[in-house]
Formats: sequence, C-alpha cells, structure tokens
Amino acid sequence: MRRKMRTTGTVLLIVVFLLCVGTSVFAAGTAEAEEETLEYPTRPITIVTPWQVGGAAEIAARIFAGHLSEELGVRVDVVSKTGGTGATGTAFVKNSRPDGYTILQAFIGPFAQVPLYLGEESQYDPLEDFVPLGMYALEPVVFLAERSAPWDTMRDFIEDARANPGRYATGAGGQLSLHALYAGLLYDIEGIDVAVVAYPGALAGVSDLLGGDLHTIAGNPTGLNLYEDLKALAVLTPERWPALPDVPTLAEQGGEMDAVATWAGYAVHADTPEPILRILVDATDRIVNSAEFQRDLRERIEVTVTYAAPDEFYRLWNDSIEAMAPAVEWLLAKQGEE
Repeated sequence: MRRKMRTTGTVLLIVVFLLCVGTSVFAAGTAEAEEETLEYPTRPITIVTPWQVGGAAEIAARIFAGHLSEELGVRVDVVSKTGGTGATGTAFVKNSRPDGYTILQAFIGPFAQVPLYLGEESQYDPLEDFVPLGMYALEPVVFLAERSAPWDTMRDFIEDARANPGRYATGAGGQLSLHALYAGLLYDIEGIDVAVVAYPGALAGVSDLLGGDLHTIAGNPTGLNLYEDLKALAVLTPERWPALPDVPTLAEQGGEMDAVATWAGYAVHADTPEPILRILVDATDRIVNSAEFQRDLRERIEVTVTYAAPDEFYRLWNDSIEAMAPAVEWLLAKQGEE
C-alpha cells in the first residue's frame, strides 16, 4: 500500500530565494565551537550522480568535483549510477558509510516523485536520510522541438496532435521524472493522444528527436544551449523565464497547468559527523558562489547558477514533495485505469 509522504511546507511553483543572514541548523559552525583536531579528508571523495555519463548533470558534477578537489586537497571522482529515475544512485549514497567520502548529486525526481510513487516501498526517505550541502541550479520545464519543425508554440503542437491522434511522441526522462509527468498530465488535460517516451535523462532522446522518431522533448533550458538545432515551444512557469524572455509560457498559450521548477544540488548521508558536514558545507558555499565555478558551468553547459544555502535547500526538498503530490497521484490513478 502506497502512502503519501508527510510534508509541512507551502507549495513552491517557482522559488525566489532571499537568503538571509542568521543561525542555521546546517550552519558551518559558530565562533563558540570547540576546537577540534579533524583529519578530513585523507583519501579520495566520490560524487555519485544518478544520471548518465556525458549528460549535463554529469558534466556539472565533474566541474564541481574539480573545484572541490582544489578546495580540499584530495582527488574527487564522479561515478554514474543510473536507474529508477535517479533512485539507484540516491539509494547508493543512503546505504554508504556516513563518513563524508560519498556525496550525492541531488535532484527533485529522486527526492520527490520517486518516494511519493513508491511510498513504503521506497528505499529511502529524503527528508530523514540526507542533509543538504547546497543548491547550484534551478530551471523550469521547457518543451523543445527540432528547429525546422512546423510548430512555433506548444499550442501549435497540441492542436496538430488533436487533429492527428496517435501520430506524435514526446521524449522525456524516466517515467517519474518531472518532465515525463508534466508532459503526460498536460496531454491528459488537453485530451490528446501523444505518446510520452521515457529516456535515461531529460535530453537523452535528442538524437531521436533530430532523427524524426520523436517530435518534441520535455526538458530543461540547458537543452537549448547544448543543441543549436532545438527551439523552445513553451516554458512551464507562471511568468516568462528570465533566461528565455522570448519563449511564451504555457499559460500565455491557453494552458491550464502550473509546474514546479527542477533543482539540483549536493547532499550527504544524514549521519555524517557534524565537523565533516561543516567542512563540506563551507566548501560548497565557496565553490558555488565563486566566479570561477559559475564561469565553468556557463561555458560548459550554459547553466546559470542559482545558489541556496542548506536550510533554504532543505525547505525546497519539503516543498517539492508537497508540490509534486498531485502529479504523482494522477499517474497512480492513470495506471489504475489501465
């Protein structure tokens, strides 16, 4: 029997972070902290990404790893453990030793949709099993098409699909990814027959899109930057996304669906010793807010950094779980009808 995860936060559709100076349960220590002799790190650290090698997430992890290695003076490796819409890699870190040598690249899918869907069968509870180091990215869901496609907006595609049921397909991440859920929910609301095809990552189906096997992709703005042959049809935000000022929102096109922004950051096992946690939080803060790291992300994958300190990031975890519950409930009801 599945259960809904308990949450207490308010729903955040698009989060604007106003970071305040104050005491934090995840603060990197105080002036009154006891002096400690801590030998950490003394060996290589591993960052686990739950997405495929070569994707934007894995590239971002490698960029962070390089900066973390410089900060801490040890080698930092990146390993990809895919599967289960990110649950495989996330569970791996939950089951690892809480010694600060295994860091998780955390995403909304494994932290919200997967536990909501699996309920008591989930291998982890994100709010209990992990603590945040910091967030580095916040992006909306965007519908993309090949640049020469006949549709200039998502409404164009929807009306074409309505006139040609069963003809078109949209690629997205795994079944429980934010992109796949919102694509399926949108098409259900519109009453159109468009297949949603799951891929290992949000943009893993680009080659099929460019080859004609797919017709649209639900992904992130990063896709527009990585692939010059793509164009955006709609962004799922209440207002136009600042980085894509010329792309209309779905609401502007008569859509009736709001969406949660995707986020990415870093976390560790909840039982990580406080002195080690402070070192990692401080290092993450310095790295993500550094001009060098932001330049590297922008030049490699054209991601604009959005930082959230641990407390704000943790609240976003909680709010995302609450915000994604209706979409997951829709999927469960849909599967129950089949």
